[in-house]
Amino acid sequence: MIQGKIMNVTQLRTICSELFLGKSQRTIAKDLHISRSTLLKFLGALKNNGITSIQELNSISDSQLVQIIYGNKADIGDTPREKNKIIKHRDTPPKAEDIYDPDMEPYLKLYVEAHLHKADIYVDYLKAANEKGLKPLGETSFRRRLNKIILENTEPNVDMHREHEYGNELELDWCGQQFEILDNNKNTVSCNVLVLCWATSYFTYARLVPSLSTVDTIDGIRDGLMYFGCLPRQLLIDNPKSMVIKHHIGSEAIFTPGFDKFMRKCGVAVNPNNPYSPNEKSAVETSVRLIQDRCLSRMPKGCMFLDDANITLMKNVNEYINSAPFKREKFSPRKVLFERYEKPAAKPIEMVIPPFTDYIPSLIVRKDYHVEIYDNFYSVPYKYVNKVVEAEISGGIIQIWLNQKIIAQHVKINGVFGRYFTKDEHMPMAHKVVKEKELMYKTPDDIYNAARALSNDLLNFCIALLSRSDNFADNKKGCINLINKYKRNPQEQHIYNCAIQSILHDPLQRPLNSYVFADAVKEISQYADNHHGQLPFQTELSFDTPDNSVGNQESTAFLRTTDDLFRNNK
Repeated sequence: MIQGKIMNVTQLRTICSELFLGKSQRTIAKDLHISRSTLLKFLGALKNNGITSIQELNSISDSQLVQIIYGNKADIGDTPREKNKIIKHRDTPPKAEDIYDPDMEPYLKLYVEAHLHKADIYVDYLKAANEKGLKPLGETSFRRRLNKIILENTEPNVDMHREHEYGNELELDWCGQQFEILDNNKNTVSCNVLVLCWATSYFTYARLVPSLSTVDTIDGIRDGLMYFGCLPRQLLIDNPKSMVIKHHIGSEAIFTPGFDKFMRKCGVAVNPNNPYSPNEKSAVETSVRLIQDRCLSRMPKGCMFLDDANITLMKNVNEYINSAPFKREKFSPRKVLFERYEKPAAKPIEMVIPPFTDYIPSLIVRKDYHVEIYDNFYSVPYKYVNKVVEAEISGGIIQIWLNQKIIAQHVKINGVFGRYFTKDEHMPMAHKVVKEKELMYKTPDDIYNAARALSNDLLNFCIALLSRSDNFADNKKGCINLINKYKRNPQEQHIYNCAIQSILHDPLQRPLNSYVFADAVKEISQYADNHHGQLPFQTELSFDTPDNSVGNQESTAFLRTTDDLFRNNK
């Protein structure tokens, strides 16, 4: 008997019985862990009330025995919390007329409906007693009365028994404690423990995962399903952020896209617990406690790598939980129940369980036929502009889907932001032409090579035009214009050559651009029409591409120098 604690009725009757069985008080005190002074006190109280034998002791009730030992005010508790407990000073109604004996119903209403604290309710009672000019009860006596009426008007806290069919429900939870392992650099890191448990057979799987992220959670579930070799019809979960975005009591849950997509691929429904209601998954709650008590406690911390730790963990789970006697089912092990009843009733695995894929729903194809994925832009065929598509990312590959069909695929680019990644086959023809032109003439040498293949005069014109300024992006447009004319109209090349010669020999020093070329072509064409197809003779020029200088400046008396050619065009 612990010193200073009030014993219960069973202990009291045992001690009193020992006093009449012929044992010495020293032996009784030693065996029952009670002081001899207490024994003497009990024996004296019994003799004073005429109890001198075991028969007389057995003839009185527990309440009579309690009052003999502790006095007339003592009694036995009559509530579930006080059952079998000795109450030494049971509160009795005050007899003095000057003490305020309150009606407790109004104070019960303050507690239940107004949600006032008991200390505040007692303050209201003191105020009422003062107004009536009566003495108040002490706070302890008042609270005892208040607690009694609260208990009398409170529904008992009961659990609802739920029936679970074999093969139907798998429950998921996490251990409250983490477990330390070694990472690849042999540094100590903490891992979380994911637990899966079948609701009927209580067959259990546990796995250490590096984090509570969606990726690690799905990896743990996937490994567990492959370990079981079958699928449940529903998975009962709590509401962690890795799986649930939003869930209010009485409303449907909003799942994270990646988790929702994975479970739909597996063909398993997800049943999220109501928030703060762990009793709805009592099977896995029990398994979590057993794993912490029986399995993790037997594993050395901080000296194993993740794979080795998981092997050791499942070895302990199978030995100390799955293969251990299960009292709930007449000591049949969980493993036997799972193999005999749970697995045959569950859904067979008829596919390869997919790995985690990062799922992004409801992507709108922009007008430039790109979708935004993690701050970069990836193309789809242009005919899907304004369509709503979805994307999956797995193994560094982005797949873009529409109506259960892959319409585009890209390699995911990391480390850059705001970049556009466009495939040629996704572009309309007009955009392809523009891109081909941009790619065809990236440098002056590209222009020179294309012009040289068509005409030396065209080459000279392009050299002169690109030398006009440093604005290559704009100057090359004139060169490309002439190159395209040469390609489209090969029969007109002699006129184009003569037009270029007239421009480069023009003493009026007309500006050098493609518009002047067009005017010169008209002039040459009119001259040819008026002279029976003959063209004016011009001395052929030769430009040196490396230093962008015109050829032999002494070949003609009126040849324009480079400075003369560009005096009005810079």
